[in-house]
Amino acid sequence: MIRFLIIGLLFGFFYLIIFRKKEEEVIYEEAEITQPQQQERRQERIIPRGSVNIAEDGRAVYVYYDTHEHDTIMHDLMDRGLQGGGPTWEGLITAAVQIFHPSIEPYLDFDAEGDGLMIWSSERGPLDRVASLVGRIKADPHFLDACIKYGEEQGYLE
Repeated sequence: MIRFLIIGLLFGFFYLIIFRKKEEEVIYEEAEITQPQQQERRQERIIPRGSVNIAEDGRAVYVYYDTHEHDTIMHDLMDRGLQGGGPTWEGLITAAVQIFHPSIEPYLDFDAEGDGLMIWSSERGPLDRVASLVGRIKADPHFLDACIKYGEEQGYLE
């Protein structure tokens, strides 16, 4: 009786070792394939847009002109009834900030122009986040739609 118990335990032990090892290999291989692909996809899709500089007075300034970019969406925005330039981008960025980074909003001072905008801040960090948000707006049509919807609901976009 004890022999059957020992044989059964040994059989169960080897069974777990063999099948657990194969399962771990499959999971590891899947993780190896999908993780870099996801990182590449994120890096390809979200490219910070505009430029962040430090002005002579020590304040940071973000400058963005969608009309100067090869993949401008100005005409798409105009087809939706929006101005497409600086005032539109001020509304889109305000909406994106309120959705994703509301804590940086007090640090932003908008200066919209006809074709583009400048955003001033006492710190560079919030403007780097704005550059990433603009990159996401440009890369993700669903995010653009969400920002337009929120911006229109809040009265930031006309």
